[in-house]
Amino acid sequence: MSQPIRVNLNKNSLFPCAERLERYQDELQVKMNGFMHELLDIGEKTIDRNRGVFGSHLRIKSWVTILKSGVRMRGTIVLSEKGTIPVTWRISKTNPKLIRRVRISPLMMTEYGSGNFAVEGHQGTFSNYGHGNQPSWTWLDMNGEEHESSGFVPQRPMHKAALEMRANAQRLVRRHF
Repeated sequence: MSQPIRVNLNKNSLFPCAERLERYQDELQVKMNGFMHELLDIGEKTIDRNRGVFGSHLRIKSWVTILKSGVRMRGTIVLSEKGTIPVTWRISKTNPKLIRRVRISPLMMTEYGSGNFAVEGHQGTFSNYGHGNQPSWTWLDMNGEEHESSGFVPQRPMHKAALEMRANAQRLVRRHF
């Protein structure tokens, strides 16, 4: 990659030097673009493998932004949700009219989990119901049947993508540059 450019201070030397520098800048931009797209592709594939049960409710988008003179670039990956999911359950076995409704965030549940499985410092969507410190709890579906739960295990797609991208960055730099 590093090739010396010899320059004399005369116009016969400066013009070829300037042309060579412009070609090098163009080549560098092509190399950086390839590197960024390949790195983002690794991140997207990692996210896709780790979306879990809420995968159909999540959307992955990535892009490369060229900064300054085309030599600096920034890659961005965004995982967003298509909307929240309504969840309804009964809170009384004897009175079917006593129900609770919430809208859960598939993104929060997938990345941070809930209950006993929540990533430290996070309680997912159901933090207001105080189940995080119990070994397990029961809840009633709309038919009055009991179910036991201890929370939702997070899949951590964004966290895993960041680790995977960091682990592959040096290998990709060596290959592209």
